[in-house]
Amino acid sequence: MFRHHAFAEKRVTCATGNVLTYYRRDGLPASPTLVFEAGLMSTSTSWLLLADHLAPTLSVVVYDRAGYRKSMRGCAEPYCLSESVDDLRDVIADAVISDGPVYLVGHSLGGYLAYQVATTASRTAESRVPAPAIDGVVLIDPTHPGELMRSRRQREGSRGVHMALKLGPLTSLAGGGLLMDKKNMYAFCAGSPYEKLWRLESSTVSTWLAARREWRQAYIFMLDGGRQLHGAAVPVTVLAAEETLRPEQEQRSLYDEYVSLGTGGQVVSISEASHMSIVASVTHAAITATELQKVIALWSGHLESAKRADKGADGDEQ
Repeated sequence: MFRHHAFAEKRVTCATGNVLTYYRRDGLPASPTLVFEAGLMSTSTSWLLLADHLAPTLSVVVYDRAGYRKSMRGCAEPYCLSESVDDLRDVIADAVISDGPVYLVGHSLGGYLAYQVATTASRTAESRVPAPAIDGVVLIDPTHPGELMRSRRQREGSRGVHMALKLGPLTSLAGGGLLMDKKNMYAFCAGSPYEKLWRLESSTVSTWLAARREWRQAYIFMLDGGRQLHGAAVPVTVLAAEETLRPEQEQRSLYDEYVSLGTGGQVVSISEASHMSIVASVTHAAITATELQKVIALWSGHLESAKRADKGADGDEQ
């Protein structure tokens, strides 16, 4: 198994019983820490190209959900999405060592999971972090729990995903993973230094099985209408792929809803990007990283201003 260059590898045993592997690249003391949550059928590898474009002053944490790469699922209960939400809380508690602000960044299904961490209490009685301190959430082309009910295009596309994930593990087990190349499935990461890793990890049986387990729950959840999103006590910004927004106006309203539930933020469109290229292509990952750093710099500046104002108020009282 390949290691992530410049990242220290760590493991954490979560309250759910899952044993997860995460990778941390330390920035300056008290600098912001960015914790990344990957999308469906994506591992920590999916963030490496974007991380290469982030300033070395930032601390970066990427990890693999249970079943992906080295992360093992030991939970004794049937899988549900809240299991992954609670696991992310435990990763944050173990991985964040800086006193600086903490921001969650999630792509696709990982966007929904990251948002849930920022808005809901832990459902695991033994969790060591019932409410991790999060200072902001950046969602990159996130899954919305109501998208299949409100978007015909998304609903029709989900049927193809469902069939692919039903057959994928069997195809991969029979050695058919390489056939995916013929469908040009990896065009989004062509030329990336991590393209080989993308291809290798996406063709393994373990990746398909983990993705199928997650998709089964997410698909039923969304077909049932999902659940109402709770408000977030932190700012929320959505970085959206232009190709995701272009086909129908309803998609923009889903992203606007995420932003409206936070304490600030906006929807930023990444020109010509697709759902996958926005984080993994040599062209768009750099643009996404630039927009992400703009958001982090703005929010961190506001936090510093608020701290100085609080200190000033304390001094006046004395």
